[in-house]
Amino acid sequence: MTTQNTQLTKEQFLEFRAKFKEQANAKSLSASDMILYNLIRGKDPKSGFTPITNPNKLSNGAIAWFAYEKANYIGMLDTMLLNLVMMQQKLLQGDT
Repeated sequence: MTTQNTQLTKEQFLEFRAKFKEQANAKSLSASDMILYNLIRGKDPKSGFTPITNPNKLSNGAIAWFAYEKANYIGMLDTMLLNLVMMQQKLLQGDT
């Protein structure tokens, strides 16, 4: 799955990529950062994640794409929290 990213200008993407590389070199990236990076590049969000394939683990209840699903969920919660903070700031400033 590959899609064209139309949200960022070339300059914005190059700036984002430079910051991403800084974080990668500092070893401070999270799994949800990787999902965001894949989405911005127009790649499959699961790129870089490996599913559990061990039949014993799967038969004992392991979820094949657990790491990806957990990262995606955490990223969704981060986005929701950020939106709530922004809404609160607008309310405090009197903007509607």
